[in-house]
Amino acid sequence: MKKKEVKIEKKSKKKKRKQKEFEEDLELAGDGHEVWYIFRFFLILGMIFFGLYLANGYLFCIKTCKDNGVKASIAKGSIFIVDEISDHVKDYERFELVALKDQDGKAMVRRILGLPGEKVFIGGDGTIYIDGKPLEYPYLYQPIKDPGYLQTAVTLPENYYLVLADDPEGYEDSRSLNKEGTASLGMVYDTEIYGRAWFKIFPFGDFGLIKID
Repeated sequence: MKKKEVKIEKKSKKKKRKQKEFEEDLELAGDGHEVWYIFRFFLILGMIFFGLYLANGYLFCIKTCKDNGVKASIAKGSIFIVDEISDHVKDYERFELVALKDQDGKAMVRRILGLPGEKVFIGGDGTIYIDGKPLEYPYLYQPIKDPGYLQTAVTLPENYYLVLADDPEGYEDSRSLNKEGTASLGMVYDTEIYGRAWFKIFPFGDFGLIKID
């Protein structure tokens, strides 16, 4: 009887030992899986950034906003991605936010006001007229006091646009005049536009798609 009990006890110990070894193997395997998941995550992340690096300048570009002309949508100093490809498929539309080329490498972001073929005029009371009809422009921080270049009706040739700042009194746009009394920006040719302001990278609190409004 005692021999049988000893035999059963040995089997029990052997079983427990195997169970422990199995659990240790699982733990090691788990650690291996965690390492693999971490490695795979950084590998995929690296591939994404490498792809973005290659595409930069061809499909998009990364720019810094020059001023607060459209502060509610994208403020001065914000870093954002410009979509450089979609305008080849779809023409710019009124009120879209676009980044204009600048010599210092930063971008002036403005809204599209006038489209090719349209006749644009701003009255003395600040009312915007498109082809003789008043335009409701919901993005202005304050009324337009100085029509500037657009106090006289302008008809836009093909591939030309007019742009406007949401703050019409503090920032340069298609109305602005230089010291000589001529337009400092005026009509903007499509090649002077980087593209649509698309995705905000920094500050991180604003990370995400840039909304038109």
